[in-house]
Amino acid sequence: MGIIATALQHMIAAGMPHEQIVRAVAAMEAATDTRSAGAKRQARYRERNKGSAIATGLAQGDDMDSAPLLPLSFETNLPSLADRTVTAWNAAAAQAGLGQARPLDASRRAKLAQRARAHGEQAVFEAIANIAASRFHCGGNARGWKATLGWLLESPGNFLKALELGEGAVRPAPAMSEAQRSAYLAQLDARPWAKGTPAAWPARRGSGPLVPIGVVARQLATQVAA
Repeated sequence: MGIIATALQHMIAAGMPHEQIVRAVAAMEAATDTRSAGAKRQARYRERNKGSAIATGLAQGDDMDSAPLLPLSFETNLPSLADRTVTAWNAAAAQAGLGQARPLDASRRAKLAQRARAHGEQAVFEAIANIAASRFHCGGNARGWKATLGWLLESPGNFLKALELGEGAVRPAPAMSEAQRSAYLAQLDARPWAKGTPAAWPARRGSGPLVPIGVVARQLATQVAA
């Protein structure tokens, strides 16, 4: 996909008005014009003469609808990569329960540019989507830590980790088969603390009868293996 097509996709996704999109595309086409300076001057000269001819024809009573359209030149309001990145992050964060990002300062803009040069602009939005789909990065970890846009851009390593995430980065451990479960419990039964009469837990008032440590450990292991 070309640069203009990629930019057009992001503009449509961002909900830009159609008139603004047309102006932005026209400006990008002008910026990517590879003709020589002389060729560009000749083209401008022809356009000026065309405008004069149209004006003359209208003065003579020609049908206005038959006149060719004049080319328009507008300054582009195309959002920068930094603005589009913040917009994409905040949209994903709102759905995933992550913190909102503020406009990027100069330092973060420089880091964003480095990541985009290394992996491409599209990779920035892929990394954001991967983080939003990761339970671990959205707080599903022992510390309750959540990723931020600053964390994503902070280092090449963080960015690469986010790119390598798949759907559901934190996956549950695969269930044991019956044979694996039996072998696992047999290994537990062979441990020294599972043989003979193991020591009991210290008694507490109102705690009920004493339970051997080996029995408790095996019960917990059985639940884990289930």
